[in-house]
Amino acid sequence: MTMNYKLLLFFLLNFVCLSLHAQETIYTLEYDGSVTTKSIFIDSMYHKSYSGIMPYIQKASNSISDDYTVKCNQFKGWEDEAADYQNIEISYKGKRILSLTDDDGWGYFHSLEVDKGNANKPFYLKQFGKNYYVICFTSVILASQAPNLTIIVLKDGKATLVYHRPTAINHINENNGDVTFEVQHDMDYADYDDKGNIITVEINKHTLTFKDGMIYYK
Repeated sequence: MTMNYKLLLFFLLNFVCLSLHAQETIYTLEYDGSVTTKSIFIDSMYHKSYSGIMPYIQKASNSISDDYTVKCNQFKGWEDEAADYQNIEISYKGKRILSLTDDDGWGYFHSLEVDKGNANKPFYLKQFGKNYYVICFTSVILASQAPNLTIIVLKDGKATLVYHRPTAINHINENNGDVTFEVQHDMDYADYDDKGNIITVEINKHTLTFKDGMIYYK
């Protein structure tokens, strides 16, 4: 093996290693098929104790296959709030398996390209396999903060929250069954350069890629 060939092989191996480490899965699938979350991708939700918000007002109800039902519920008396709903309830064959509540709430699914969702699409759905789905929810934009992106895995009769962070979706690419969200965790903002001119400061961009039965963050 010549020296040049060895150097080429060395650089190729390092490139592959760097590429592998540049992205990571946002959760882990165990050998038994169960889902293990990663805390780095899940921020806390905020919910105070309020009186008079029950019963919830159902804003949307969608079935996934014949087994899962996803309901989006609004607090009673919160019709004038920015969010469309503050509670997500998921059932499997009629039994509730997950309920999430956040006072900031969620809006019907949207990206920055399409800045307003509609009740016909309260969430983004991706099917990975039989009885294996991923659903994504977006919150509304408040002031200059990036909206929250919430991702839930539905698998084998269970619902698992795997992602909840400020994450604005800039663009969605769908290609041969794979899906990529182009995202950023803060909003671009205006600032001044050294000469006093207004400039736009762009925030680092990332991707969430849905492929091969997994979601990859890069």
